[in-house]
Amino acid sequence: MQEFIIHSYGKGEILDGLAPILRSGKKPRYLRLSNFLQEQIRNKEFLPGQLLPTERELADIHNVSRVTVRNALKALQKKHKLIHIPQRGMMVSPAGLTDKKGGELVKKGRIGFACSGISKDGAVDPFFWKILSGVHRVSRGANLASPVYYDAGDIDRFEHMFDFFQEDEITGLVVSGGVSYEILCKICKEVNHVVLITPWEVADVPTVVLPYGQAAYDMMQHLMRNLGHSRIAFIGRSMDVPYVWPDELKYIKRDGVILHVDGYKKALKEAGIKIDERLIKNTLSDIDHLDDAFWMVKELMQLPDRPTAIMCQNDNVAARVIRSLRGMGLSVPNDVAVVGFDNSDFGLCIEPKLTTVTVPQLQIGELAASILVRQFEGKEIPDKRIVVPLNLVVRESCGAAKKIDDGQF
Repeated sequence: MQEFIIHSYGKGEILDGLAPILRSGKKPRYLRLSNFLQEQIRNKEFLPGQLLPTERELADIHNVSRVTVRNALKALQKKHKLIHIPQRGMMVSPAGLTDKKGGELVKKGRIGFACSGISKDGAVDPFFWKILSGVHRVSRGANLASPVYYDAGDIDRFEHMFDFFQEDEITGLVVSGGVSYEILCKICKEVNHVVLITPWEVADVPTVVLPYGQAAYDMMQHLMRNLGHSRIAFIGRSMDVPYVWPDELKYIKRDGVILHVDGYKKALKEAGIKIDERLIKNTLSDIDHLDDAFWMVKELMQLPDRPTAIMCQNDNVAARVIRSLRGMGLSVPNDVAVVGFDNSDFGLCIEPKLTTVTVPQLQIGELAASILVRQFEGKEIPDKRIVVPLNLVVRESCGAAKKIDDGQF
C-alpha cells in the first residue's frame, strides 16, 4: 500500500500498488522545488549515491517551509529519483540499485493518463478512476514507473502542461477525451506513443473505441421489442468541449452524448416511430444536481402524451431521474421505466436496481496501457482500431423483472 498523492492539492488517499500523480495547470510551491531539485540531479549537481541536505537546510536555502520541502522530496521519491536511508536522510538513487525483490529500481517507462473527469478539487470521476486502475495494473505488471494523470482541460488551456511530459519522463500517454484536435496533434509530437479512448472513430492513432451509439440502440430495442414501449425520452448532458476534427482525417465531429442520441433515433426510425424532439433533453447545462433533473422530468411528465420510459446518459443521471419521479408520486417501473448507462455503483445502490449498459472501464484501461507497452517493446500493433463491446444489464428499473414473474418475458 502506498500513499496516493494528488500533487496540485495535497490531498491523500490509499491506493493498492502504485501512487499516481495529478498534474494541474497550477504549479504549487513544493512542485516547483521538486522540479528544481530534479534538474540539479539531472545536471549532476547531486551525484548518484550522494545525500541531499537535510529538510531544515533545504528549507533555509530555498526560503520555504519544511512541509514544502518534505512534499517535494516525496514527489521525487515517487519518481524513483531519491531513496530514503533511515537515520541518514534522502539520497540520490545510485545506478544499479535494486529493490527488495531484486528488480531494477530504475523503471523502463512511464504512462501518462489524460482525462476530462477531474473536478476543481482534484477528485477523479469514478468512471475514469476505474480506467486509471486498469492502467495501474498493467504498469505494475510491466515494471513501469508510477503513472501520472493529467487534467485534459488544463492541457488544452495551459501551454506549460507540456513541460510536465518531459519532467515526468512520460514515454506513452492515454488520452480519454477533453482535448481539441490541435492539442492532440501537439501531444502526438511531444510524446512518442499515444493511445485514445473515445466513442469516436479516429484515424492514424491507436484507439480504443467505445460504441455508445450501438449500445444506446440495443437499449432502445430492449425497451421497444421486449417491453413494448414506444414513448421513450432521453436525458443527457452534452460536454462543452472544443472538439474540431478535420473531415479529411475522418474524425467524427460529435461527443459521446450525441452518439447516444444517434442510437436512440436510429432505433425509433427503424421501428417506424416518429421522433418527438420534446422527448430529447440534451443540454449543455449541468444536470448532476437533483433540481436540474427534477425540472427536466417535470417537463416530460407534463406532456399530454408523456413518455412511459426514460433512457439516461449515465447511471448518475438515472438515479436523479428516479428520485425526481418519486417526488412527483410516480412509481418506477410501474408508471415510468428508467434505464441508465455505465453500470456504476449507483445502479446497485438505488431501488429499484437499475437496468443499464456495462462499460468495462478496468479492462479498457488495461487494453490501452497494454497497447502502449507493446509499442515500448517495439512490437507492431496489428489493429489500431479496437472496439470494446458494451453489454446490456437487465435489472428491475425497466420493468423486465415483473414481466419475467408474469411469464411475459
